[in-house]
Amino acid sequence: MSSATHTSPLWELGGRLPWSKRCGVCRRTYDADGWGTLPAVLTLPPSSVQPHLTVPAGWTVVIRRCMCGTVLAARSG
Repeated sequence: MSSATHTSPLWELGGRLPWSKRCGVCRRTYDADGWGTLPAVLTLPPSSVQPHLTVPAGWTVVIRRCMCGTVLAARSG
């Protein structure tokens, strides 16, 4: 008999997973603090992002360099 406890998936509880970003090349995963330590390459303002969206959104896209050299992007705001 198993003594493991069963927990409901987060989507059933209305919860959210912690923010993370993963590099597709080296497979490193960064949490929010780790992401903030990576060197910023470029920041795209909402006026540059909006033409690529189908709904209004005030997002800024931050592009950072992974430890392996690959560039990664994530929205903020």
